[in-house]
Amino acid sequence: MDLREFIDKLREAGELKDVNREVDWNVEASALFMKIQENKGPALLLNKVKGYDDARIVSGMFAGPGLLLPGKRRQWKRVSMALNIDANKYEEFVGKVLERLREPIKPNEVDTGPCKEKTMQGWGLDVTKLPFPKHTERDGGRYGHGCIVVKDPDTGLQVWSFTRFMIVNKNTLAIPLLDYPESSVAKVFKKSEEKGEKLQCAIVLGGDPSLTVATQFMLLLPGTYIPETASSLSRTPLELVKTETSDLLVPADAEVVIEGELLPRERAKEGPFTGAFKYYRERDQPVMKIKAITMRKNPIIPVFVEPAKFGDYLTLLSLMHSAELKRICDEYYFGTVRWVHLPVEARLGFCIVAGKIVHPGWPWVVSRHLYNNSVYFDKIIWVSATLDPDFELEAAFNDWVFKAHPQEGWIISEEEYRVPVNARYPSKAVTSTMLIVADFDPGKFKKEWLGIRCSFEEIFPEELRKKVVEEWKEYGFEVEPIVKEVDPYWAEWPKWTGE
Repeated sequence: MDLREFIDKLREAGELKDVNREVDWNVEASALFMKIQENKGPALLLNKVKGYDDARIVSGMFAGPGLLLPGKRRQWKRVSMALNIDANKYEEFVGKVLERLREPIKPNEVDTGPCKEKTMQGWGLDVTKLPFPKHTERDGGRYGHGCIVVKDPDTGLQVWSFTRFMIVNKNTLAIPLLDYPESSVAKVFKKSEEKGEKLQCAIVLGGDPSLTVATQFMLLLPGTYIPETASSLSRTPLELVKTETSDLLVPADAEVVIEGELLPRERAKEGPFTGAFKYYRERDQPVMKIKAITMRKNPIIPVFVEPAKFGDYLTLLSLMHSAELKRICDEYYFGTVRWVHLPVEARLGFCIVAGKIVHPGWPWVVSRHLYNNSVYFDKIIWVSATLDPDFELEAAFNDWVFKAHPQEGWIISEEEYRVPVNARYPSKAVTSTMLIVADFDPGKFKKEWLGIRCSFEEIFPEELRKKVVEEWKEYGFEVEPIVKEVDPYWAEWPKWTGE
């Protein structure tokens, strides 16, 4: 399934809207995308971009609301459509993603494809002929997002990552590899730069949406071939074709392929840029010199508006990273963890884990492992394994705020970890001890320890609570009272474990 087929699929399902009035690529497009995504609206296809008659822009194809706030559409719906996964529940979606990763499918190499319909080279080469947007007025330039591919000079293997890039001029891009030194492409670039060698590269936009999904995993084994991961996720072999200027393989159905070289020890100013987790100021970044651009006729440029809370970028990171953390729990903790989730509402700043407590302190055993495999969160909330992630996460927050014992219910690490990208600590800090787990451990607590909590259901007698609710409208209130009495979750956890 290429990008255009995916767009048709979203349109038929009522998940995408065509915008046929002219929209300016300069800030207006991103403002429109961000507003519609944060309001949990449809994906948007801009069919008329100011100054561009033969190209379009799309955004919101993977966007979804979070799990914390109830709604008609589920967070994973558009991603499941991209992967042809039929799932009605969050756990079902994650389970099928992990199941497909265990059954690899190899991509196929073909001679040519739609990505070769048009070519720009030589004097006609100009990347600004494509409608890449400027996202905000304070950004340093026009930005794009895509999958970057290079070849490791030592192993000969192709390495892929998802990246943003800033247009410096008509044949030059600035790639922020120095911001992500642990990414696979950044490591390969470092090796080639140390040797003083140019590194052939290509940036892919569009094509099978499973490729974009596959590049969002953080914990794949070294040497993992992303096109194979994408093929496994979609259960359909990707078709790959060689680029015009190198032997790199790219999707034959890509909308745009930007080919070029990463130059050793050459830098260009990149930024400022408003990212998903922080505001990046102007700094020096590696340079990509463009040698050729191939594309489909009337190409569609996928746009990621990073700061959008329920947008493509955070939605994909939330779902894919949650899935791979669940895989870690499955491999090491014997099926005691039912589900893991990083809420987009908190920009992945904390992690919710639902599982059985094997012995006192078990949540901290699991949590230390999760902390060491993520850069996003510095807090973990451990909740009952009986909790339904689709409808009951409100109960998790009720327990966190009102029912965690103020002394026994919190564990604060004295060990030092890397600062998560989502944390806000002093600028000179390089480690963090702000690692907290709300530990509602039935092996540790007695009911009488909980004492008085600051909730309506706890600090007022039952008779008075009943009177207030029954006579609610007589007080002159128009809204209905919210009545929800939630017991400490650990009173219910044996229901899931069967004990």
